[in-house]
Amino acid sequence: GFIQSQADPCVFVYRNKDEIILVGIYVDDIITIGKGKSVDHFRSNLRSHFGITEGGPLEWYLGISFTQSPDYSIIVDQRQYIKQKLSEFNEFIGRGGVSTPLPTDYQKLLQMAENEDVDTSSFPYRKIVGSLMYAMLGTRPDLATAVSVVCKYLDKPKPTHVKLVQHILKYLCTHQDYQLKFQNYGSIILTGYVDAGYANDHEYKSRSGYCFFLGKSLVSWFSGLQSVVAQSSAEAEYYAAVAAANECIWLKQLLFDLGFPQPTIDIKEDNQACIALTKNPEDHKRTKHVQVKYHVIRDYVNNKLLKFTYWPTAKQLGDMFTKALSG
Repeated sequence: GFIQSQADPCVFVYRNKDEIILVGIYVDDIITIGKGKSVDHFRSNLRSHFGITEGGPLEWYLGISFTQSPDYSIIVDQRQYIKQKLSEFNEFIGRGGVSTPLPTDYQKLLQMAENEDVDTSSFPYRKIVGSLMYAMLGTRPDLATAVSVVCKYLDKPKPTHVKLVQHILKYLCTHQDYQLKFQNYGSIILTGYVDAGYANDHEYKSRSGYCFFLGKSLVSWFSGLQSVVAQSSAEAEYYAAVAAANECIWLKQLLFDLGFPQPTIDIKEDNQACIALTKNPEDHKRTKHVQVKYHVIRDYVNNKLLKFTYWPTAKQLGDMFTKALSG
């Protein structure tokens, strides 16, 4: 009687009158969430058919700690994982601490690195960056931009790239305990923030960044270089908006599958020209070169699946996913 989610094939939903069961599967690890007696019956059936271990209330999953509070809020973190990795890579960290994941002048440092020719093979660059990425994807959105930057140099890291990775490790040494809190109040409404850093890569590519909140809880984030070179800040913001819109449509479908249909989703953008582009079907002279695939965003807007509204730069939460900010 379960229905497989169209958005995520590892999520299954069962409904029968007032009873509901949600099941999330990763290989042989299963999370169940239920309301009513059906969930107990389902778990008992699993035990009778398979040699499973009953874990009880969720505390650990894939290296992530879950703390469920009496007020039904849930706190997630990877403190133990991060502590373990800092201990494993201790000899490569160096001394001192830093207050931000990236130095604000990292772009100048990357330009200087082009002339470096020093062997860095003794530094486990790929292994450390992979460990940082796992933390970033799980519970540490503050690492998103920094990890995205250092990922670009996995094949042939130079001394400057090594120093940037060490910088992230030093940051984690003094910021191990950050947590995400999913709060049990307010409406279950999805809201997004999107931004772009125009030509802020030393190869003149722009960086897209977005994040989405369900109510007041952060549930999705991204930082990454755009695949094409934008010719204006409005164009860079437009490409970032498309990336955010695609994520938004996926989240909207997942929430629908779980039983939480969403109204037109509001995505906050700080560039008025970009907002105009999402609404206007005309091909302006300055945007004729934009590839057709990026104009799918207009269909999303026209069909009222989502909308873009102006949000001042000073309040733009997506900004942290586009550049290195000061402390």
